[in-house]
Amino acid sequence: MAKHCIGKQVLLVDDSNSDMSLIQNTMERLSVTFIDFNSAVKVLSYLEKEFVPGQAQKIYLIISDMEMPGMDRFAFTHNQREIKELAATQIAPCTVR
Repeated sequence: MAKHCIGKQVLLVDDSNSDMSLIQNTMERLSVTFIDFNSAVKVLSYLEKEFVPGQAQKIYLIISDMEMPGMDRFAFTHNQREIKELAATQIAPCTVR
């Protein structure tokens, strides 16, 4: 996976600090550039602010917890797919427990 992420970002979404720490450590060992968020609402807000329609996307993958307060992964995926240029971005479900 790491070679596919060169020059791109992985977004991490998890509301658990301990679970996020495990994922972050793995990404760091793989030398993968990532941005972490503790809620799906925050990552959607980030995408709305940082996303430029028509610009090449640097987001390679979104790793998301299955259940989070405010919005679960299914609702998050639906909202993310509404952004045309990000519709094909893969979302990997992750539950550390």
